[in-house]
Amino acid sequence: MSPLSRLAWNRDVAGSSRPWRVLALDSLDVAGLPREYIVKHFRSDQRLARITEYVAGRFAYDTQINAPEPVIVEFTPAFLADLASLPTPPRDVARAEPGLHVAFEWNQYAVCMMETHGSLNSLERPEQVGEIIGVDTVLINFDRSPANILVELLTVGRGTPAHVLHPIDWDLSFAGGIYDFSELTREGLLSSQKPWTDSGKVVHDALSTRVRSVDDLRSAISKLRLWENARARIQLVIKGMPREWAVTAEQQAALVQFFLRRVASTIAGLQAPDDPNRAFPNWQASLPLDSTA
Repeated sequence: MSPLSRLAWNRDVAGSSRPWRVLALDSLDVAGLPREYIVKHFRSDQRLARITEYVAGRFAYDTQINAPEPVIVEFTPAFLADLASLPTPPRDVARAEPGLHVAFEWNQYAVCMMETHGSLNSLERPEQVGEIIGVDTVLINFDRSPANILVELLTVGRGTPAHVLHPIDWDLSFAGGIYDFSELTREGLLSSQKPWTDSGKVVHDALSTRVRSVDDLRSAISKLRLWENARARIQLVIKGMPREWAVTAEQQAALVQFFLRRVASTIAGLQAPDDPNRAFPNWQASLPLDSTA
């Protein structure tokens, strides 16, 4: 798929990575209107953060946990020049670089979890909680905060409201972001089975209290099993990166090995958590998951 390059400025977005919201004139919705995207415009010296954002986001999307699909957008020199000439230029426009960046479609019906108290009490699919924990565990994602789970309220044709979670923001995956691809090969990183719920983030605490037994993890394990020993499927995720990012064959192989090992370790850890009451404070004794879960 060609990068989206006919862009129009919309607004700044809150967040430590200081993303932008843009309209893509070459990507129209069913009503014929430009789709809106959140763009992470990493600089060239943040190349690995850009790769992490795309690869981790693609893995989450393909695992079907309601994460938005990552797309590639192109900042042309003309687009950045136009932004710089606006009466009120976008934040950080002077530091933005032309080239290919990662974007996710903005959900106009969703708000950050911090703005929707109690949404976890009325999920359309309560198993979503375990699915997000499972994917964050595979990715060793340090950055699951209330600001990077979007909550969509479903009301049409329903007697009672129901919410859907849309996890976003993946650039601190791989244990907080990689600085060198060799870090992905560390045995301690690959073999850890610890469910990623004790990161110190408030939202991880909120999610972990919703897991009370293995039943709450069955859907997560079922979705992750589709990646188990699925080298070809993982390679498709890796090969979705633009050639311009110059990810070498050796680096791609390190990423593939990371996913193969992390999926296996995560499944084992979710099937039989070590010290489950630490990972899941409301855990209740239950029979372990069988091998066909």
